[in-house]
Parts: sequence; C-alpha cells; structure tokens
Amino acid sequence: MEQHDKDSSAVAISKTPNSIQNSIQVLNGPSLAHSAWFEIRLFYVRVAPCVIDSVPDHLTLRHLRREIGVSLEINGAKVPASDSASLTLRRDRVDKESSEVTYVSTDSVRVTGPVEFEVYENNDMVLCGSLERMEGVWLNGNAGGLKNDSKTGWSMDCYMAASINSGSSAFFSAETRAFVAVHRGLYRRMLLRRAGHLDKDDTD
Repeated sequence: MEQHDKDSSAVAISKTPNSIQNSIQVLNGPSLAHSAWFEIRLFYVRVAPCVIDSVPDHLTLRHLRREIGVSLEINGAKVPASDSASLTLRRDRVDKESSEVTYVSTDSVRVTGPVEFEVYENNDMVLCGSLERMEGVWLNGNAGGLKNDSKTGWSMDCYMAASINSGSSAFFSAETRAFVAVHRGLYRRMLLRRAGHLDKDDTD
C-alpha cells in the first residue's frame, strides 16, 4: 500500500435491497489531509446464486457525472466533470457448483471526491452506489461494525436495482448471497432476500 500522494485499494460491490443501505467505510492509509487521490486498482462484483447458463460475458460499470472540482482519472486519462465514463467488467469466474459468477475490472481509477457509479447488464441496471471521502474521524478504526487497524476516510454505499427483482435477469433469485470486500481484512458476507430481510455474517 503506497502512502505518498494517493490511497489505493481493491473495491468490490454487491447487491443490496432498495430499502437497505450498505455503507462500507474504507479505512486504510494516511490521514485525510495527506492524500488527495483515492485509487481503485481492482473492482469486482460477485453474485450467487444466479442462473449460470444465462449470465452475460460482461457487465458495464458507468461512472456518472460529478461535482465541479472533483477529479476523475481512468488509466491515467482525466475525465471531464461534465462527462460520464464506462468500463467493462469482464466475466472472470463461473462456479457451477455454487451458482456463483464474478466480474472484474483491473482498470486504474483515481478520484479526489464523491463519485457515483452504476453497474448494468445490457440496458438493465444491476446495482448502483457511490464512493466519497469521509470528513470525520472514526475511533479505533471501527466503522459500520467492520474492524480495521488504520484509516483512509473513504466510504462506499451500494444499492440493488429494483429491476433485478423483476425475474428477467440471470441474477434474479429468491435468495441472493453477496460478498463485499473493500480491502484485505475488511469484508462482509450478507444474505439478501426479496422480502428485504438482511442477515449478516462477519465471521471468517
């Protein structure tokens, strides 16, 4: 982990019900004042169970327009604040036994402030969320119930799209298990039910 002019981390996103907000605090690196950039080197989405024979070969990650003054770079190229940008999440792994599929992007994404994103299966939104810098200090490196030993001061929120529950998606299921990982040692396992019930298991 570099701690000079930027923070870097792997970010994984999962589906969450419409009425339930899943807020993950990224707490890894130097103080807020020390680093202006947050760098994502790995972005992945893991879904299970799903209809394995029907899952697409890729998903599309869209970074939406941002506030003026917030810089976004993708693979070293600056994206104007008035523009949106898209990346491909390629299908990386399919596990037929567990009916699990994983999509990955290794494009380098750097941001200096709040940015919203959406993940699409063709023209249908799968999930949406946001990354933003936290202004406050979290005591003992403990945020959102997740233990950590250092601080970066970034948070990630995720929401499942309503269209997923329509039954038209390969990711539609009565019970969908999702794995959220923001950095090594910082993770959460969840069982998401259509009724909106959320079970959490933060054990190893």
